[in-house]
Amino acid sequence: MKKVKGIIDRFEGEYAIIEFGNKTEDILRTSLPKQATYKSESTTSLNIRL
Repeated sequence: MKKVKGIIDRFEGEYAIIEFGNKTEDILRTSLPKQATYKSESTTSLNIRL
């Protein structure tokens, strides 16, 4: 698994929209650390395909 940093662009309901370079992914908020906020870097390891 390759580690990639993402930045939280916004929240939509129960999802966080995270930017990975020029691509975005919808990730369930419950998959993120509780301290994750708007425009913060996500350092949680997630298994997603980019």
